[in-house]
Amino acid sequence: MTKSTILSSHVGKNFICTCCSCNTKTNHTIVADIEQQIRDEYEYTFYGSDKEYQIIQCDGCDTISFRSAHYSTENVYHIEGEEREFKDTFLIAENFYPNTNSIGLSSKALLKAIKDKNIPSIEAEFSRATKKINLEPRESISAACNILESIFKVYISDENLDEPKKKDIKSLWNTVRKDLGYDTRNEQDEDLNKIISGMISVIDGVGSLRTHSSTAHGAGRMINNIESRHARLANHAAHTIGLFILESWDEKMIRTTNTRHSIKLD
Repeated sequence: MTKSTILSSHVGKNFICTCCSCNTKTNHTIVADIEQQIRDEYEYTFYGSDKEYQIIQCDGCDTISFRSAHYSTENVYHIEGEEREFKDTFLIAENFYPNTNSIGLSSKALLKAIKDKNIPSIEAEFSRATKKINLEPRESISAACNILESIFKVYISDENLDEPKKKDIKSLWNTVRKDLGYDTRNEQDEDLNKIISGMISVIDGVGSLRTHSSTAHGAGRMINNIESRHARLANHAAHTIGLFILESWDEKMIRTTNTRHSIKLD
């Protein structure tokens, strides 16, 4: 049995995988590749185990990430000298960092809901927010807040509600939640009351984070130390609440439609 570590010849080659940042299947270029080889030879046949550690770059958004891959090679026949014929190579395991599944279920469901409602402006903010999480977390936070703000504005417009005098996210949310009936003063269920209060705090927090830490405003003398994990937190919070609002809106429309049908039948 022999073990060796070599620089792989795969640098510059392309393959398709899901980008950890823009969350779309795109071509990725292998920027660097180190390969660990294990060979075990038996007469005319030998078996191999290769582990590759790669730096890869998305051809779509230019995000740099890391990939490890474990291959098993069987039935490799010795032909002449160093020349061998490879018959069967299997990919045993493949891992990416950051994890390509970092986009949560609520994020995927929100993107679907946005597309179903055909709101391209919000879809653009969603794409910007997720693409910038690792590269430009401040920019990502700004876009995450814009997602909520845009959802509220679209709701107010489509429902023909009076716009608040102040157009900040807190005022927009107050108009939307009152129309949807999410008022802590009217909610009898104590547990739901806590969740509604929490939503108010989260929306206020995401808006404040954009004001104080994102690229939406000047930083002044002090610069908050914003990292990718903070941007991911803001995105997941905004996506969860945004999805809840759109689902609540759909439920309201169903109730309204059913009421109209009931009136017609009467």
